[in-house]
Amino acid sequence: MENTRFTQGMEQLKAIDGKGGENVIKSLEDIAPDLGKFIVEFAFGDIYTREGLTTEEREMITLSSLLTIFILFRLRKKDITILFPLYYLSSKASNRDIFSPPA
Repeated sequence: MENTRFTQGMEQLKAIDGKGGENVIKSLEDIAPDLGKFIVEFAFGDIYTREGLTTEEREMITLSSLLTIFILFRLRKKDITILFPLYYLSSKASNRDIFSPPA
């Protein structure tokens, strides 16, 4: 199998969130297939495969960034529902509370 951004991203997504992550991407196929592809390629294929940070650190940074964007947009009364798939993937990663100390 060719090792593309998409395949690397799907491998990373499966390792982090298993079937739940795949289901989120599949749920976007009918309404925004390019968004699902973008999430897999960019967030998981480019960002999550970089060296230097642990998965937990990346999850905290991602969630913090998305919450910041959410608050800023809410203050301006804009619709940001496009970010909810990213938030779901971040908050469901590894089926645990990402702000709890590691076991």
